[in-house]
Amino acid sequence: MISAEKQEFATLLYLFRGMAASATGEERAAIDAAEAESRAFIEKLRADHPDGSGLVGGLIAVLETVVNNDIA
Repeated sequence: MISAEKQEFATLLYLFRGMAASATGEERAAIDAAEAESRAFIEKLRADHPDGSGLVGGLIAVLETVVNNDIA
């Protein structure tokens, strides 16, 4: 991944973290729990697909879900 692509992802991460920061206490707790669960799943993807393909596939699935649903 080139640095321009990494910068685009960093910008998206900043935007999503900003949206999460405005969540209420219960929403924030749910977001934190989901993030922890996702990080555990990411470690499984890394172990199952050490070449990084699992992370790319997971990212595509998450972004497609966000784009195709009224999330965020």
